[in-house]
Amino acid sequence: MIILFLIYVQPYENESLASFIFRTAKENFMEEPLWFLSLFTERYKHKLCESSLNWLDDISLSEICEILKMNIQDAERMTFPNLLKQLHLPLKNKVKCPWIMYHTTKFCPFCIVEKQYHRIAWSLTYSHCCPKHNVFLIEKCVKCNKHITPRRIILDQCGCGATLSTFSVNYVEDLSLIEYQKIINNLFIKKESFHLNKWITNHRMLFKSLEFFATWIPQILPKHEIPSIQNIAFSENVIARTRLKKEKSDQQALILYTYAYKLLYDWPNSYHNLIRTAESNVEDNNFSIFIKTALPNLLQTELYPIFKEFINYLGIYKLQTEYSLISLEEISQLIKHFNKDIVESNYFHPLPVNLKDINLTVYKQKEIENWCNFYNESITKEEARSILGTSSKVTYQILSNNLIQDIAHKKNGSMTSWIIPIHALENFIKELKKQSVRTLEQKEIRTLNKAFEWIGYTNSHHLIRAMLEGKIKYIFNEKNLGNSVLPVHDIYTVIRNIMLKNAEITGELPISNLTFLLGVKKSDIEHWIKTKRFGENKSLNAVTFENFHLFKKQYLTTYQLSHITGLSISQIIKKNYTGKIHSISGPKFNDGNKILFPINVLKDLQVNKYHS
Repeated sequence: MIILFLIYVQPYENESLASFIFRTAKENFMEEPLWFLSLFTERYKHKLCESSLNWLDDISLSEICEILKMNIQDAERMTFPNLLKQLHLPLKNKVKCPWIMYHTTKFCPFCIVEKQYHRIAWSLTYSHCCPKHNVFLIEKCVKCNKHITPRRIILDQCGCGATLSTFSVNYVEDLSLIEYQKIINNLFIKKESFHLNKWITNHRMLFKSLEFFATWIPQILPKHEIPSIQNIAFSENVIARTRLKKEKSDQQALILYTYAYKLLYDWPNSYHNLIRTAESNVEDNNFSIFIKTALPNLLQTELYPIFKEFINYLGIYKLQTEYSLISLEEISQLIKHFNKDIVESNYFHPLPVNLKDINLTVYKQKEIENWCNFYNESITKEEARSILGTSSKVTYQILSNNLIQDIAHKKNGSMTSWIIPIHALENFIKELKKQSVRTLEQKEIRTLNKAFEWIGYTNSHHLIRAMLEGKIKYIFNEKNLGNSVLPVHDIYTVIRNIMLKNAEITGELPISNLTFLLGVKKSDIEHWIKTKRFGENKSLNAVTFENFHLFKKQYLTTYQLSHITGLSISQIIKKNYTGKIHSISGPKFNDGNKILFPINVLKDLQVNKYHS
């Protein structure tokens, strides 16, 4: 079926697509403009809904253009999606779109008298008056109170029979409202460049800001504090965080949007007044939600200046300080590996603020910036562990014992948060590399990671410190610190001396340290405690330092003998087996699993000095 019209009309300025379609139908003598949709269905075998005409952006739009013999680009310019796209405004849901009314419209009777068509501007959520005739737009039929659609504008008639162009109007007396409407219309329709204040520099930021404030103003202010317009007072109850255009009449929305606009125009003074007024009129929990949730949610959005100006307000009116302040939420944007536990530690000086029983904390921005200059090029503990090639526990020992300088940390329960400057880690590696040697004389060597397993991770920092202080020779591995190699003899000597020094202070040696010092298993230590080789010792978990010295004066283990003489353990066992040296305890005596030698065995081996 081919659809041909006798008359093909041209679009008017600011005309919507629905208006153009129904006007074409009317010019072609269709008594009911909806007949056009019936013809469309008959031609293309699918239906078009009247309410969707201004939202077409698919194949149906091409089919409409085919019928109306118009350019697709011209048709697109008459649709709502194209308008929002040009303004860079998001369109997530057509029905719930906050910027444009879905299928109804407001209107100016005088404009209908002049030219009978639907203006796109009338469907804007922010349109409240006609700047040409200085009258408030009409939202519903004055006779039946029903909403008006673009088709009714073309017919100049409501469904109840009332003539729209004859409706009485209310004139706008507040000229600032007219100026507001001109700006809004120019932004939407003419897409003019725009600067309302220092931070609102485009259409999208303005409309998002208007929506934000118009939503929250009635939630944080009592009705009597919301300015009226020409004896029209805000009177409706607020449903928290609902879509404004759906929940309120146009008159009520007018009050909120114009208030929001004036607030943005007089930025930041009017904003400060809003906060001050809201604080002094707190009646429910909404003000707390606004401060603690709504404002922080603006971080990393275009509306961040609203949050930042609130922080400025706290500095000016609550703390009476000239310093620029920053919130805990903002700090996470500045510090790469941010953790609030670190910021809340004694590295910084928090400034507490009370806002109507709402406790807040801010910080001096300069203090945070200085921190960032030093710590922003930093890494986490796990990243440091990956670079060093050490285990998580060993890395913790390195960090917690300040072997790497200038690190920041905060302990929270069993968890510790770390910020490690990259330059500090590089200096640590540089110092280790500087102390390294090219070759080792000793034959028996171990990698650093194997040494940590041997001495226990709690002693790992002692070994690293000895390396940094030049007390032990090693070959540094540039690719992986854990693969650096050290002499076994030197490892034992360094850790033994540290363990004995600590035992002298504490008065006892734990079993874990004894197993290392004597080179035996825990079960061997327990057997010697039970057989009183350590004298009268009450505990099986530790030996007193005094009892250890008693043992040391009388006995030597195979490992100790190897360390003192330089003989291998297998050589010592062979000498014992052949009778060249004699043991006093062990399997052949049915006295434990490990061989124990008397201290005078050193004479048999011609060792004159016992290096304690």
